[in-house]
Amino acid sequence: MIFALTFLVFRFSPVHEVYDSTYEMMFSQQLLRNHRFSADAAAFPQLKSHKPGQVYQRGVDLTYLLYPMGDRFYYFFPPGSVILSVPYVAIANLCGVSATDSNGIYDHAGEKRIQAGLATLLMAGLATIIFATARMILPFSWSILIALATAFCTSVWSLASRTMWSHTWGAFILAAIVWLIVRAEIARKPPPPIILATCLSWLFFIRPTFSISVAAVGFYVLIYHPRIFVRFALTGMIWLGSFILFSRYHFGQSLPPYYTSQGPGFRDGSLWHGLAGILVSPARGLLIYVPVLLIVPYLLVRYWSAARTNLAVLAGGVTGTHILLCAAYWGWSGGHCYGARYSTDVVPWLALLGTLAVDARLKASDRSRIPGLRSVFEISFATLLLACSATLNGIGAMSIDAWRWNTTPTNIDSDGSRLWDWRHPPFLGVPPSASSINEAG
Repeated sequence: MIFALTFLVFRFSPVHEVYDSTYEMMFSQQLLRNHRFSADAAAFPQLKSHKPGQVYQRGVDLTYLLYPMGDRFYYFFPPGSVILSVPYVAIANLCGVSATDSNGIYDHAGEKRIQAGLATLLMAGLATIIFATARMILPFSWSILIALATAFCTSVWSLASRTMWSHTWGAFILAAIVWLIVRAEIARKPPPPIILATCLSWLFFIRPTFSISVAAVGFYVLIYHPRIFVRFALTGMIWLGSFILFSRYHFGQSLPPYYTSQGPGFRDGSLWHGLAGILVSPARGLLIYVPVLLIVPYLLVRYWSAARTNLAVLAGGVTGTHILLCAAYWGWSGGHCYGARYSTDVVPWLALLGTLAVDARLKASDRSRIPGLRSVFEISFATLLLACSATLNGIGAMSIDAWRWNTTPTNIDSDGSRLWDWRHPPFLGVPPSASSINEAG
């Protein structure tokens, strides 16, 4: 029922804007049909005037989405999502939906349809996994609440389920990893080392920022399950070695270009400025777009004596480190998107923290009666924050104006001050004056 409900809501939410993931399904289709990770210039309408030996500069005369290697062009973003999407692309092709036309030229409409379908499927699956995880700790009704809150009160609805951002596959696999860890904790036995290491390896192949989760879970295994660590580490080393061989074969270097070509990186980043932006800016603030998170640390601190500390420290440590890393990065705003995009990488950890917070409160209430006034405050405050979170993320899934905000009236890439403009935040759509100008035009 959770899968069906979330799938239908995600599928019929009208916004399906494709940005960074443009060409992703086309490259999956290229891998499926031609067994290649690259495509020639003829596949891209913008390169129809390409001449043999012509040299391009990404971001100048070539889209940032492509990486040239001679007369072949690679998808610039990590290959993990491209590879994992191949089975779905094969099914879509059988159903008559293709990312290229009959001449093998990129078809944006077909790309968009495939991405929307796969993103919907994965995020409905994520909600189901979150429910299964919560159910190992919480009663049935509370588990449903955690699953639906994760699905509709976070960037799962407003971003990851819209199209195939690199966060989409990553969040889905990370949810499965969290399920494996929680199951091991509840059963008091080690998680399957080969499966766990394989899932973690693919997180890194999907998006390098997931390396924080990789390192944290590796440390967790070393501390709490040392008997399986050798098998766990060897599996990870085999996958990493394969990834290095793949990169050397295609790019002549140990890691693909995306992992080593991130512009100014952290050199021009201001930690405190970025931290404020990541947490409370009107355009990208995690606590603005997912305000229900405010109740989670309160419950964990207030009822810490009843909390599952191992899991809470692991989930909180990964989340905190990820936020700090993104805050130190010069491009903390995440480009053209809606809401707290970079925090999508830790949604499964946030769901686990929410589960643990509710569990701690329920245990505390069983041990001793919670004062009536405090109980009313906690429930009322949480309900209000849930409603606000669902509304704000629903806007991102329903309103195209919320996405047009990135470029109207000015482009946020050249006018960063708009990220801090409380008079016209993204969830209110484009400013009225800009709308009037567009209509007049």
